[in-house]
Amino acid sequence: MAEGDRARWDARYRDRGPEGGGDPSPFLVALDDLLPRRGRALDLAGGAGRNACWLARRGLDVTIADVSPAGLELARAAAAAAGVTLRLVETDLETDPLPGGLYELIVSIDFLCRPLFAAFPAALVSGAVPPAGRRAPVAGRRPRDPTLRGGLVRRPPRGARRGAEVLVPRLVHSRARM
Repeated sequence: MAEGDRARWDARYRDRGPEGGGDPSPFLVALDDLLPRRGRALDLAGGAGRNACWLARRGLDVTIADVSPAGLELARAAAAAAGVTLRLVETDLETDPLPGGLYELIVSIDFLCRPLFAAFPAALVSGAVPPAGRRAPVAGRRPRDPTLRGGLVRRPPRGARRGAEVLVPRLVHSRARM
C-alpha cells in the first residue's frame, strides 16, 4: 500500500473522532450462529475496531490488523470503552504476511486482497467448529464489488487442513455496470 493510502486512512479515522467505528457490520452479525464463541479471531483491515470489539464481547481473543495507526488508536479506545481486550497490529496487508498464529476465525469486511487468500489455510485451526457443527472460519464481504451478489457458499479452501471450510461470497459472473 502506498504511503498516500496510509495517510488517507489516518485522515479518515482522525475525522471520525473518538466515537470510532460504531456498530458491527450487519453482514457479520447475521452470521452470529455460524461463528465460534471462543478461540482466536483475526480481523483484517479492522480499522476502528467495530467488528473486533463485537467479536471480543462474544468471547473471542481478537487480533486486529490494519495499516492505519489512527484507526488502531480508535480501536484501542473502543475496546477500553467496551471492556474488552484487543491485540492491535499495524501492518500493510497488501505487502506484509498475516499476523502470526492460528485462528478459529478470520474476518475481512469491506477489504478485498485476493493474494491474502493463499495464507488463510495455514492460519486456520484445523476443525474449528462453531455451534451446530457448522464451520465458518473465514467470513468476508466486499459490498461494492458487483461480482459478489449470489449469497454465501461453504467450501474447503485450497490446501486447507482437514475439516476446515470457509464461508465465502458466491461469485456471480456478470457484466454489471460500474
